[in-house]
Amino acid sequence: MAANAGRVSNVFVDTDLRQALQDISAQAGVNIISDASVQGTVSVTLQNVSVDKALELILAGTPYLVKKNTDYYLVYSPDENSDTFSNVSKTRVIQVKYLPADQAEKLLPPMLQRYVRVDKDAASLVVTAPPQLMARIVDDIGKIDKPTSDNTTIIPLHFVTAQSAMALLPANLQHYVRADAARNVLAISAPPDVHSEILRQVREVDRPRPPGSFDLPDSHPVQVVKLNNANAKTTVALLPKSLQQYVQADEDTNSLAISAPEVLVREIRSDIDAIDTRRKHIMLDARVVALETSDLLNFGGQWSMPTLSAGTVIGDAVKWPWALEIGYSPDRQFTDALSLTLNLLSQNNEASIIASPQVLAEDGKEAQIQVTTEEYFPISATNGAYIETNLEKIQTGTILKITPQIGADGDITLNMNIEVSDVIARGQQNLPVVSRRTAQSTVQIQNGGTAAVAGLVDTRSQVGDAGVPGFADTPLLGRAFRTKTLDQKTRQVAVFITATVVDGRDKKFKDGEAYRQALPPVNKETYRDKLRAALAELKVDKVQ
Repeated sequence: MAANAGRVSNVFVDTDLRQALQDISAQAGVNIISDASVQGTVSVTLQNVSVDKALELILAGTPYLVKKNTDYYLVYSPDENSDTFSNVSKTRVIQVKYLPADQAEKLLPPMLQRYVRVDKDAASLVVTAPPQLMARIVDDIGKIDKPTSDNTTIIPLHFVTAQSAMALLPANLQHYVRADAARNVLAISAPPDVHSEILRQVREVDRPRPPGSFDLPDSHPVQVVKLNNANAKTTVALLPKSLQQYVQADEDTNSLAISAPEVLVREIRSDIDAIDTRRKHIMLDARVVALETSDLLNFGGQWSMPTLSAGTVIGDAVKWPWALEIGYSPDRQFTDALSLTLNLLSQNNEASIIASPQVLAEDGKEAQIQVTTEEYFPISATNGAYIETNLEKIQTGTILKITPQIGADGDITLNMNIEVSDVIARGQQNLPVVSRRTAQSTVQIQNGGTAAVAGLVDTRSQVGDAGVPGFADTPLLGRAFRTKTLDQKTRQVAVFITATVVDGRDKKFKDGEAYRQALPPVNKETYRDKLRAALAELKVDKVQ
């Protein structure tokens, strides 16, 4: 029927592809069936062409193919997941002669590899594809699987050692083969016919062995490396991809097991030593301060050099100080100025230090400072005829989660999560009303500098009744003898975190106190003047 089909002339401009196929079918008087996946638009001019040519032109630039049957044309998608793939595809086994089957499969174009499966034992490729693609795959494999002038093939072995495989070959074939014991592979260089025979015999030898066989590839001795600072799993991930396959991590003991040739072991150990270095430590001094006046400490838009200024009023009484101002900078100078300022504010009862915890943290690891109070309150609920009471825990205080990171230039980056909470009132059933202030921040400071988080405002209101006893409760006239009071109090909570890189030899590394250099030994009889000066430095007034 297709041979006697009519001619087709038509012009399609941005026409739906399925509609165009229907127009060709109607004009040529043939059946054209499209599967459900066919869609898109087409622009083409057909002038007195056959049905085959018309379909070729209209489907150019699309992934769709055509299968001609006795009384109809089928337009379909070659996708192996389509509904029509099983009806239009065929399966064929192709024997590979000169290349390993998996290597031949990888040399095919990616769009064709999905139709091919590898059978290593039989040295063959199994192809399932539509006729047009099948012809393309067979042609490409024929071009790939050809002998070259110096046909050398590397054969990896899986179930037998390279030396044993070579020894099992006939004597007249062994001089074409070289064995690499370290990688357990064979290198074959031979004429095409001999090359093919060697490949066949090697595949026969390299098969799974029965139980009790010990002719397996050489294994390398295992070396266990105990890590001192780095995490085992993280260390393996940091190694080059080519070396990771030789290393196994044991997270329970934080150690690594290495099984590799000696030349690789040296490289792996060198990389591990570079990764497993001692981390620096940072001393974190935190001060949580409640400022009774919200604008007492002002970190405004001007970030100038750190200065401290104070003012006072002289009269019948001197209130010192009554105003303070600090300029901010990320270095140690601000830390020194801040310490003096907080001492002055505390003495003037305008600020109170809620908490001043201290913690030693590793570079890059989170440290948590928690100064909290836990209270338990009974919560009652009616459950039918019974009253069920549970204890609920309420936790208030200061929680600081800080991750310090030391940069290449010595600056310290602090990732901070801060929570300050307290009980501000009692509600129904004497349950607490908790005020929580939280902040998240990432700042960069110099060694010894201080990061400041302010603006955690706490506003409390208290309503009270006051009146003249006996008269305040008098009907009608009682209003004249009582008053209502509203007391509002606003506090600003500020958190200051000072980060200092410490040395393991520093006394501060061990107990948080500054390191005092040991005084040199002094002979009391010969160097009495030096001894007297040393005792004076230690503030000893009298020598026994």
